[in-house]
Amino acid sequence: MSTIVVAFIVIAVIIGVCYFLIYTTKRHAQKKTGKLLSLSSETGSKYNLSFSSQEILKNRVIGMDGISRKILVIEHNTDENDYTIIDLQDVKSCAVKKNYISVNMGDEKNKKMEEFLNAIVLQFNFKNSKEPFVLPFYESISNHVYEMKELEDKAKDWEAMLLKMLSNETKERA
Repeated sequence: MSTIVVAFIVIAVIIGVCYFLIYTTKRHAQKKTGKLLSLSSETGSKYNLSFSSQEILKNRVIGMDGISRKILVIEHNTDENDYTIIDLQDVKSCAVKKNYISVNMGDEKNKKMEEFLNAIVLQFNFKNSKEPFVLPFYESISNHVYEMKELEDKAKDWEAMLLKMLSNETKERA
């Protein structure tokens, strides 16, 4: 009888430890999301932006102000936060791009090059000679392969939304 009690105690302890680890992980993720959103709100207020749409990706927040036609991208690094404001009036095109890397899978005699998806990005090309801005949604280094489809869909949703705004601008000029 005491063996059964000990087994139940061991199982209860294991379940308790698992629950505690899951709880602390979720709490940490919620704190990180809260910090990113408050940082986004502060930066947006600083530049008089009011977000009609926002997206949180691992260590990035994307916010779009539809009225002033600007996008704020904030990247949270361990030491500092970088942000970029993109004025849609300066954007010529916006497209989802998939970046691949080639990896040698063979030996010296049989060189087989395999291509693997490295990143899914939203690339902004500007009207002037300014360098394109690349906004990563999926990166093979920091995201799991199971997140690829969901993040690709998010990138395509943003692309569609931005293309509508860019085409509205063209219609307004005409």
